[in-house]
Amino acid sequence: MKRIHLARSGQAVDVFGIAINVTVFLYIVSVFIAGHAEGWSKFSISFAGLLWILLGIGIRLKDLSVTKLQVLPWIFCGYTLFSIVWARNTDSAVDTELQAFSAILGGTGIWMAIRNGLSQKTIPWAMLVGSIILMISGYGQIGGGGVVEGRVDGLTGNANALAIFLSYAAFTIWLSAKYVPKWMPITGCGLIAYAVLFTGSRKSLMVLTVAILWLIPLIWRWLNVRINWAWLPIITMVLIAASLFARHNFSQLEETLSSVSSIQRFQVFWNRDHPVIRENLVASALELWQKSPIIGHGAGQFLLLANYGLYSHNNYTELLANYGLIGLLLYYALPLALVVIVFRRIHQRKLMDWHIGLLILTTLSLDMAMVSFYSKISNILWAIIAALVTESPSAILPRISTLTNRHNRFADYHIGAVVTRSIPPHSIAAGSPTRVHHFCRNISFASKNKRQFSRSEFLKHRSTGIPKH
Repeated sequence: MKRIHLARSGQAVDVFGIAINVTVFLYIVSVFIAGHAEGWSKFSISFAGLLWILLGIGIRLKDLSVTKLQVLPWIFCGYTLFSIVWARNTDSAVDTELQAFSAILGGTGIWMAIRNGLSQKTIPWAMLVGSIILMISGYGQIGGGGVVEGRVDGLTGNANALAIFLSYAAFTIWLSAKYVPKWMPITGCGLIAYAVLFTGSRKSLMVLTVAILWLIPLIWRWLNVRINWAWLPIITMVLIAASLFARHNFSQLEETLSSVSSIQRFQVFWNRDHPVIRENLVASALELWQKSPIIGHGAGQFLLLANYGLYSHNNYTELLANYGLIGLLLYYALPLALVVIVFRRIHQRKLMDWHIGLLILTTLSLDMAMVSFYSKISNILWAIIAALVTESPSAILPRISTLTNRHNRFADYHIGAVVTRSIPPHSIAAGSPTRVHHFCRNISFASKNKRQFSRSEFLKHRSTGIPKH
């Protein structure tokens, strides 16, 4: 496999890898701090374009790893672009389409980068840096004693958006826990706590619930390893004493919790003492969809046709009103495919699959209270989830042309699929001598032979040795 490298102190420097990592880092940070203000968002679009230029260079230099699922976001993008044809207001349609295109451009670019040499540390570090900058930008809205003057929104200009950015950053850091310093996952808890305490977003309470479900298996595993269960009676007594203390001071605790703006807004919502504007927006979107159920009214048209001057605050109804049933199915084709892949291997009972499945369900649930199809941070999160799911040996879509023989691509594709399915990457990384030797022998066989061998033939001889021809 070819590489661009420079000689420095007797070592090779992978310029392509460095360029990819730096560009992804700058893109994510720019999405956090400059993707909200008009004019400044050009920085994130520029970095997304640069990332694809680098990936294009990488295609010329080496065989990049791709999957068929990566086509799905672009099919949706193509359909939404075509919807401008039947949109009543072209200017609004073009503006919405540019937002969707830039979000898909960055998301799919990160997906490609993850599959082709991006460091596992780049994305969590970029999100941590971006989150810290966002929190600092909202510090002026927090008064003495932690009292919030209104709702903290920082550079985002929207408190709900700030809560989403911090929450998604926390989940990404947790997904990368084994690749980052041990202290970094703790910062994820801090990000969610900041969102709950200061943004006033009801979504942050849902994220907090998911975070608890996320951490319970980790805490249980830690207890099984570190705790001597002979201490169980003492632990039980401590918990009972803590509950009695909390009951005695319940009024003070209730007063403290009721001062949190997100909890206040949830209580208003629960008691139905709130304006029904969001319900009206959803109902209006469904009414528009019934008038054109298949193809919708075109990109960005709900904003104008609903007479509210707002988006519907619901990704499902927004897609139905603008793009019809076709647009809804095309957008959620990728999440549904990821759900199917994760469900097919649920019997393996892996903690990572539990976390990924929980994150997918959370993201789909949050779409009921936000419009995400043109959100850059949402597309980044879907790219991370998709890369983790499709990189697994259980994924049904093999890598394309990952072996070194450029003259026998079709044979390499089929034999490479057998190799990657038969020898899981984590087994190779674990250093099993038999598996590593067998894996290298299969690759050598695939690259040296010019004739195409069938899948059944390769499976027949893989346990007995290299077939003689």
